[in-house]
Amino acid sequence: MSDGLLQETNLLAAAQNFDVRDRPLGGVAACGPLDIRVLRAFDESYAPGGDWDRLLAGSKANTVFLLSGWLRAWHETLGQGVDLVLPQIRHHGRLVAAAAFQVSDGIVEFAGKGPSDYSDVVVANDLEASVASSLVRSLIQEALRGVRFKWGRLTGVPLNESITPSAVLDHRSGLFATEERRIPAPAMDMYVVEEKLQKKSLRRHERGLERQGTLTCETYRDAKRILPQLDEFFDQHVRRWQSTEWPSLFVAEPQRAFYRRFTEHLDDSGVLRFTAVRLDGKLVAAHYGFLHAGRFTWYKPSFESEIAKMSPGEVLLKRLLELARDERAEEFDFTLGDEAFKLRFATKTREAVDIHLTDSKILALSRRARVRVRDAGERLLGKKKLHAVLRRVKNGVSYLRSARADLSPNSG
Repeated sequence: MSDGLLQETNLLAAAQNFDVRDRPLGGVAACGPLDIRVLRAFDESYAPGGDWDRLLAGSKANTVFLLSGWLRAWHETLGQGVDLVLPQIRHHGRLVAAAAFQVSDGIVEFAGKGPSDYSDVVVANDLEASVASSLVRSLIQEALRGVRFKWGRLTGVPLNESITPSAVLDHRSGLFATEERRIPAPAMDMYVVEEKLQKKSLRRHERGLERQGTLTCETYRDAKRILPQLDEFFDQHVRRWQSTEWPSLFVAEPQRAFYRRFTEHLDDSGVLRFTAVRLDGKLVAAHYGFLHAGRFTWYKPSFESEIAKMSPGEVLLKRLLELARDERAEEFDFTLGDEAFKLRFATKTREAVDIHLTDSKILALSRRARVRVRDAGERLLGKKKLHAVLRRVKNGVSYLRSARADLSPNSG
């Protein structure tokens, strides 16, 4: 890049609130000149079908949870006020690697953390593995360069499909990386769908509901028809979980706002699939999912708790499997979690990994010790029992703190 062009680019960067650096990157010199820039806000490259979406479509990270519309919806609702760090690497103007991070109080995480089941650094498929790994490390290093970095966490990274875990665990990353946990993600290859649809429980529960009245099932793909049904869906989900120790996420208005917003932003993408099962016109089960890149994504289900004994959830699942078959999906992705009903249908189980990053060896050793203690506890007690014990301990600590505050001379 010439001095004049670099000066012009830097002036443009200052005007649009991003930084531009042009420096050689180890291991990728053969690629030619690389332009690295770090944006602090979504620009036109994150418009629907823009550079980010095109790069995503040609990468192994291609998931609905990284579409520009999804990320924008998150930032406008759940991520409102969060600082964005968006490093990009271009080769002769073409975007070849990029990532979307959020930074809060020195903690760096993927943008979209929370509602996104999967996240990753996005790298073009046509790059050699060594080059791609170098670009991943460079993106992370650039993201950390301009922040007061305490530590970072990369969550929901597909372990077998992504190059990010190996890239950051490499000592050349300049960071100490700790694999915190692996999360199972069952999926079903669609070539077995007809066999799975013959399961007796699916057919029995469907016939049982049909005997109660007129059973209908409709799937909607556009915002105009989905948005008017969301409040009914939210309210049903709240009822479904209100008698458990895990209240529905939809008791919080920002979560409802996020669903409405991604419905609007992804309206033209063709990925939206909202399915409603009704009995005599009443909503008895619903599911909000996606069809993207040949993968049908199981995302947010709900059913009417009053008729739980009639298994409306199984009826819903049967209809979703039929929908995925009719739309010629290649895979039915049950996403994160190894619940029993998922394993009944899965033909494979991938893993997503959470990775902790720090530039402090002491913090890394402490984190690794905590992971080892947790793993030992899960082996001894089992995951569910350990989590129940930890939850009771946490509640006990909260109670003691509250009691101590009540006894404080300044409390009254």
